[in-house]
Amino acid sequence: MSAKRCNLILIALFAIAQLAKADSGGTTVTITQRSPLESLSAAGEVTGVSEATIGTHYLLVSCAGPNVTLKDSTGALYQVAVSSTDFTPSPQASPVVKPKVITQATATAATTSAHTPPPPVANPVVNPVNNLLQNGDFSDGSNNWLGDGKTPAEYAQDNLSAASDPLTSKGLIIQLKPDAWTKVTQVFSGDQSTKYVDTIVYKTSADLNLSSKPTDYVDLNAHVQINNFEGYAPISTRVGQVVDMIHEIGGSRIVYEMFAPKVGSSDAQTYVHHCPPLPDSGNKTFVFAIPPGNGIIVLLSASVTSN
Repeated sequence: MSAKRCNLILIALFAIAQLAKADSGGTTVTITQRSPLESLSAAGEVTGVSEATIGTHYLLVSCAGPNVTLKDSTGALYQVAVSSTDFTPSPQASPVVKPKVITQATATAATTSAHTPPPPVANPVVNPVNNLLQNGDFSDGSNNWLGDGKTPAEYAQDNLSAASDPLTSKGLIIQLKPDAWTKVTQVFSGDQSTKYVDTIVYKTSADLNLSSKPTDYVDLNAHVQINNFEGYAPISTRVGQVVDMIHEIGGSRIVYEMFAPKVGSSDAQTYVHHCPPLPDSGNKTFVFAIPPGNGIIVLLSASVTSN
């Protein structure tokens, strides 16, 4: 084959590549560090959160503030922090699709509608025999649990009427702090690469009031302070919502969901978190974290099962 013909073929291939790039509609963005990856609906609402995988390529949809909206080869939409990608925003960058602005009211409704608490039942405690958490119904007090939870006896030492109050007579009691996050955690053994399902049953006091300050919900890593959290990009949560998560100790994945407890109800409430797959890398941490505020949340039971 002549050199002239080779050059013509190379020029043709380059032209085809350029046309393909133009037809694809945009810029390729690569994940460069571990970070929460939010799945978005077609309307722009967050439907789930997983961990972004370093080296994964997406197409840029839009860039707004500290986040970029991306799509994969199937057309599924995602949102991730710009700082976790190789994309550099510029004044000339124009989004392919104008992102929908999700107000706090919309975000709250979207999160809670998918997890509407079921009607009250006679015995709401969930503690299945295959529970990977130890003492999931708190029948053995606070054994196996770490954090800010107190048993009824411990709580009654500073609140004399607590022992006779139906709300605080059982379970693990979490007194909210006005200027700091509270949490309860437990390390459990992850025996396989699996989709976990964690379920919590809880009650709230009538005066429960979560902070309305946006700054209280920035950089959850610093607020909650769990081992190995420093390796993740900062996680920001939504105002007025608590966080339920499973953290892979020493690994590369963390899965979490945010939800708003129903305020003003004395009934037991149930929240179920269907987690994306987590690899088998040893121990994991179950975390229930609550933003600053007033009032109490009482955990009646907590469970993690393999699906």
